[in-house]
Amino acid sequence: MRRKVEFRDCRKHRKEDFHKALAEEDWEDVSQSTNVNDAVNCLERKIMDHMNKCMPTKTVSISSRDPYWMSPLIKSLLKAKSSIARSQKDRLSGLINKRISDVICLNRRNFRALVGSRTWWRKTNDISQRNASSSRVTLDNASLARLNRYFGQLCHDDNYVEPTLSIIGDEVDIPSFTE
Repeated sequence: MRRKVEFRDCRKHRKEDFHKALAEEDWEDVSQSTNVNDAVNCLERKIMDHMNKCMPTKTVSISSRDPYWMSPLIKSLLKAKSSIARSQKDRLSGLINKRISDVICLNRRNFRALVGSRTWWRKTNDISQRNASSSRVTLDNASLARLNRYFGQLCHDDNYVEPTLSIIGDEVDIPSFTE
């Protein structure tokens, strides 16, 4: 079964371009607006314009027969690879092949972390004693801790970077809302 999938190309270099464009943007008209709705609409328009320019939306066809590592990003990279003109094929094909193989290797490495829903529910039911013979399930603290550890390992992301806290000084006026 084939279906069209729309996604944003959010690779690191695109995010860096987006951040740079936002940093260089003149936000004067947003901050000077007297109407809140106009300010929000202007802010949203500016952000979406930069987002569409720096992280474009791409559409690809995904098939149920595609391998597990075939993400929409890989599909779009393969599509770009196949559309390279013959005169530039040797020069650009090597670059695109390397990018595609890097993404495929990353997806294959992270595949162990992905668990199908059947395995996920079986493990959850075993730990929580959901399919136990008794009608009432009571979990001791060790079982609850084991269940919590299982979900913690399942939801772990190696690429997560904890945001840094910003310190707000006393000289900053904190906005207040009145009804």
